[in-house]
Amino acid sequence: MSSKDLLMWRLEKDPRVHPVIVLLVVLDDTVDLSALYAWHRQAAHFVPRMAGRVVTPRNPFAAPYWVSDELFDPAQHIRRLTLEGKGTEKDLFALVESLTPLPFVPRRAPWDAYLIDGLEGGRTAYLLKISHTIVDGMRLRDMFLRQPPTVVPPAAVTDAARPAEGSATTATARPARRTGRTRRTSRVRRWGAWARLAAEITQQVVHRPQLPPAHGDGVSRRYTGLDVPVAALRAAGAEGGGNEQDALVAAVTAGCHRYYRSAGVDRPKFYTLAPYARAPLTRQDPNPVGNHWFVIRMGLPAAGAWTDRVRAARRGAIRAYHPNAPDWFGAGAQAIRVAPGAWFPSVFHRFCATFDFLSTSIPGPRRAAVLAGTPVAKVYGIAPTLGSGATVTTVTYAGRCHLTLTVDPSVVPDPDGLAQHIRRSVMEAVGLDESPGAAAAGTDRPVSGGPARAAD
Repeated sequence: MSSKDLLMWRLEKDPRVHPVIVLLVVLDDTVDLSALYAWHRQAAHFVPRMAGRVVTPRNPFAAPYWVSDELFDPAQHIRRLTLEGKGTEKDLFALVESLTPLPFVPRRAPWDAYLIDGLEGGRTAYLLKISHTIVDGMRLRDMFLRQPPTVVPPAAVTDAARPAEGSATTATARPARRTGRTRRTSRVRRWGAWARLAAEITQQVVHRPQLPPAHGDGVSRRYTGLDVPVAALRAAGAEGGGNEQDALVAAVTAGCHRYYRSAGVDRPKFYTLAPYARAPLTRQDPNPVGNHWFVIRMGLPAAGAWTDRVRAARRGAIRAYHPNAPDWFGAGAQAIRVAPGAWFPSVFHRFCATFDFLSTSIPGPRRAAVLAGTPVAKVYGIAPTLGSGATVTTVTYAGRCHLTLTVDPSVVPDPDGLAQHIRRSVMEAVGLDESPGAAAAGTDRPVSGGPARAAD
């Protein structure tokens, strides 16, 4: 295991953190179970860890490692369920809430899948719960995009993913020889970046969120789904010089600000943690397994106009994602190799609790896709909260942005209230204000040629 894989593996032992990836796919029709088994066998060719298991050495200083499971059978990991109730998406997310905390079966590959019948309109849902040590979000995306309709040998996948000689990616991976003065300047900049980061994190820890006491058990989570047009979200971000992800972060910040005000808490700045696909200016690792992300953090103003929030999100991303950006999360992952396992998850949980929310985005296919021969209608991703109050996960698919809000009731005393505020802010961002009488109450105002936005 790499350092980041080991970090995720050790965190999975703590039910409060439980950093597993959940993918919820709504299908337009029923699915043949044998076709689903065949699809997972194909997936295991591209991601070998799906057909492996983890071995923990007796030596406490040795890292766990993967071995191939000769008895691998997809039927041992896939279960068929029937959704109770009216078959709505609300009923579906309620079922997912009960399935996500369940542990994986020991001595088997750490992933489970569920085929859920009984959705309204004759639809079916496919739920995949997979360990973060097998794939990260982008590798999971690649697995879904590359598998159907043919099996691609791992060697061919590696060769196809490797950048061509002379490409821009390869050029950035092999920088030109630098002079001594250039190296010293670069070293000073890196030290300065680390010093600023340490000061900012210290301030963030001191000013961590102070919500009223909550009553969750630390294991259960509350899920809320929402989908909006990608074009509308992109247009909302363009008003402030950003993209759709900047618009989403700005909208979630506005929703959190509204919730805090309703709870009587004054918080002038909000902090978010966001994983990126890879470190800046580094070669894309073609390995289809494991974790290869680069984590950034940023602070956003609580109040202000819509365009101000979007600009702040864009500046924060640019500032945190640059050639000299310190990979502080990677450094922490290296350190845990020698850290005692008992206290590390607790420290990690407390650190993530200093963030108001986590945000992650996975770009999906632009065209309609199929899973085991069945057309895909919607795709939702569900990421862990890790100790923060909420996580917002977006998956873009066929022109729609499918958003899942995960709230921890042990941190947020009113998870439904937070979900409603964030939903309202996101809908306002794309010009679809759902709140009755909002304009009459004077809470919205137009923003330079765009739809009405919230002015907090």
